[in-house]
Amino acid sequence: MYLMVQQFLYQFLLKTINIPVYVEPYDIVLDMTFQKGNDRGIDFGNVRVNQEAKQTCTLKNKGKREIRYKFELIQDPKSKINATKFFEIVPKQGSLTAGGERNVPATNVV
Repeated sequence: MYLMVQQFLYQFLLKTINIPVYVEPYDIVLDMTFQKGNDRGIDFGNVRVNQEAKQTCTLKNKGKREIRYKFELIQDPKSKINATKFFEIVPKQGSLTAGGERNVPATNVV
């Protein structure tokens, strides 16, 4: 009896409904510029012991949508020095609205 009721439900009550889904692909276009014309990254140059050096990185969202970013200091496997003790980036993460721009300072303390 149960099997017959189940077959009845499948045949007459269940329907296939097509739901249209619209998507909009977009490119994430982030422009990252550094001071002193350095296109490869931040260069603190020569820094004296116990002195602070600052450089600024500028982020520009050239895309159509808000984006999120996050900076991470990656440890060099060949080095035993912990880079997080000597470098600070504030804010480390955030978001940029479409067309938005933000200056992100990086500090080096030796």
